[in-house]
Amino acid sequence: MPTPTIRILLKDNIHPDAEAMRLCIDAGIDHLGLGLHLVEDNSMVGYEFYSFPDPRNNGPEMASVLLDSPLAAIRVGSVSIVFNTPETVLVPDELYRSGLVEPYMETIHGDLSSGTTLVQEHLVAESIWNLYRIPLWLLQELNLRYREAGRIHILSPMLAYIRQRRDLFPSSCLHLWFYPGKVLALLMKSSQVMLLQTIPYEIPEDLAYAVLNACERYGMDPMDIPILVSGLIENDSIIYNELLRYFPVVTPDQSEVRFVENDFFSSYPVHYFTPAFQICTCAS
Repeated sequence: MPTPTIRILLKDNIHPDAEAMRLCIDAGIDHLGLGLHLVEDNSMVGYEFYSFPDPRNNGPEMASVLLDSPLAAIRVGSVSIVFNTPETVLVPDELYRSGLVEPYMETIHGDLSSGTTLVQEHLVAESIWNLYRIPLWLLQELNLRYREAGRIHILSPMLAYIRQRRDLFPSSCLHLWFYPGKVLALLMKSSQVMLLQTIPYEIPEDLAYAVLNACERYGMDPMDIPILVSGLIENDSIIYNELLRYFPVVTPDQSEVRFVENDFFSSYPVHYFTPAFQICTCAS
């Protein structure tokens, strides 16, 4: 079984009524995050995160995690699966046509889509459609174990998070949710979403170039754009300091993360859990 990067499980806080608990799964092609959510007081009770080396087919590794993980073994009332896959297209309601779904995807991501399924998700609050591809092996592994689970794409809770806290954030800013080797980037300009996509990177300069290019594309000055970072990034890391070379304000996003007070959660920076907590609270 793969070794988790993080494992926190507070057995003393497991609710005796399974219906009070929800398992939230952050499922990517090269990672798996498991968050145990106590619904009644909106707090995290447990969290695990796994990285996988080969993004082509991690089915056996994910099956091993879901079979042997102590967190996944806990009885819960519901399961929410959040697909964290990079091939996505956002289409405004006024431009959406059901017969053009495949062409929309192929225009942006190409037509090499064998071994994937295309999903359409209507985001009513944003008046847009999220079109995304899921590798069949990833879909099959989760369907085998969680047939009744709710399913959405990672962009839905990320957009909901921004919408719910619109008054707390600058009207123009860049949100970066960090995962190993990639980042979910959401660029806001005058409270409007300009960019929302997964950016892979191998070295810090790759990411710096990508976000600087995005700012230039939308006529935004990096000196005026604060960055809020969350997820698996250290405040003193090379990539954090690389961003500070071009953006004067880079701040860990610790907005309203609730977990059971204990030494295990407290031993990590709060911003580590911001994406996981938002997935738990917005993926209901």
